[in-house]
Amino acid sequence: MYIEEKISKQVSDGNLVGAIESVRDITERKKMEEELSQHRDNLEELVKERTSELKKVNEQLQREIMDRMHLEKALRESEEKYRAIFENTGTATTIIDEDNSIIMANTKVMQLSGYPKEECVGRSWTEFVVAEDLERLKNFHRLRRIKEDLAPRSYEFRYIDKRGKVKDVLATVAMIPGTKKSVISLLDISDRKRAEEELRLSEERFSKAFNASPNPMSITTLDEGRYLDVNESFLKLSGYRREEVMNRTVSDISIWAKSADRVKMGQILKAQGTVRNMETEFRTKTGETCVVLISAEIIDFQGEQYLLCVGNDITERKQLEKEMARLDRLNLIGEMAAGIAHEIRNPMTIVRGFLQMFWGNETFKEEKEHFDLMIDELDRANSIITEFLSLARNKVVNKKPLNLNVVLENLFPLIQADGLKFDKYVNMELEKVPELLMDEGEIRQVILNLVRNGFEATPPGGSISIKTYIKDSEAVLSVLDKGMGIEPSVLEKIGTPFVTTKDNGTGLGLAVCYSIAARHNAAIKVETSSGGTTFFVRFKLPTNP
Repeated sequence: MYIEEKISKQVSDGNLVGAIESVRDITERKKMEEELSQHRDNLEELVKERTSELKKVNEQLQREIMDRMHLEKALRESEEKYRAIFENTGTATTIIDEDNSIIMANTKVMQLSGYPKEECVGRSWTEFVVAEDLERLKNFHRLRRIKEDLAPRSYEFRYIDKRGKVKDVLATVAMIPGTKKSVISLLDISDRKRAEEELRLSEERFSKAFNASPNPMSITTLDEGRYLDVNESFLKLSGYRREEVMNRTVSDISIWAKSADRVKMGQILKAQGTVRNMETEFRTKTGETCVVLISAEIIDFQGEQYLLCVGNDITERKQLEKEMARLDRLNLIGEMAAGIAHEIRNPMTIVRGFLQMFWGNETFKEEKEHFDLMIDELDRANSIITEFLSLARNKVVNKKPLNLNVVLENLFPLIQADGLKFDKYVNMELEKVPELLMDEGEIRQVILNLVRNGFEATPPGGSISIKTYIKDSEAVLSVLDKGMGIEPSVLEKIGTPFVTTKDNGTGLGLAVCYSIAARHNAAIKVETSSGGTTFFVRFKLPTNP
């Protein structure tokens, strides 16, 4: 309870004459004052809180205003940058609406299309597409919109400019999120397409030349010689199938008969960068060797270096050169024999005549055996001279149409009788062959020489085989014996005068056979092994007029 005490002073003439004291209850008033004070304090606190909140709101508002100002500035800068990028990009760029009309185009579009920008805007982008490509592109673009495919996609089509010129372009299309608009970037790739086409044609021409070439060709890796491609001529020469060669190395198939030659080629490549007509030998799948002129070049393909090798099979040429050299020697010997034949034969004829005369004289009765020996040797020398004369290339021959089978059938009784004397037998297999222009006497001599050589090589009780047949547009006469074969050192020189395996032979028999074959435009080939030797006389068939 609050009490308020109050004293009133009474003054008279300036003097205190008395005092009045009064007391009253002020509890209610105190309560009101306290409540009022509390309310004022609460109000002040509320004002402080609201002021703080207003300050925060104001600060937030200011930040938002500043952020908005920064954002607007950034948007303006971004838009300016976008416009700068849009205008200065290296490709022709357009923005198209849902109806395919161009709503925005940059400067490059003018260069590509030939139209000013204001004439591009409002046009449909489909006006610039070649009709054959249009439907494909429209369907593709429509499908993307249905699927809401926003990812950029690229494809090629042919573009028509204002002058009607067709260009190859690469288009990159992207949907603008939240809109039905699209951005199309067009890059003129006409030069690239032309280069690609030229490269394709070049590769096609190379491929055709590579595969159709009559020369064996291969492409291998530079380091280990692994085959990446070979042509048909290579397969034909080597005898391998394609799958037996591809991805294998030259060492795997041992195609180089002399490994030192491959090392030599590598050294030339390293020093000169190319190899031209290096003579070497290749080994085929069957183990046979062939003489090849090899040329090689390092080529670049897709950033890698490879080795292109081109071969020229000169096996037949080398054999022909040897044959020609042998025939030249034979011809020289024949011409020498022809030049001195009369000078030798005339004295020999006189000597033989006197020997025959002395042989009949009783005075020399005891010397008849010696006279017989001398006469036989003179006859043998005369036969050698006769064979020498057969070696001459320019010897006159009397050719007429003959059939090999007829000649053989006429000779067969003589051949058979000759073999029986030495316990040798003969088998004859004659296939149909055409008539050929031949000198019968010379062909009989070739047959008899080869058959007698076969009899001499075959052991007693053995047999030889005589065959005729057609092969590779040639008529072939073959004589096979059952002898021990011919040594390689002798085989290289066979057909050369005085090269023989017989104890008393002169080697002129085969030399005469080679000369006769040459005069008949034929060739003699030999195959030999430990099981026997076969001589092939190959006559070219006449061509139809």
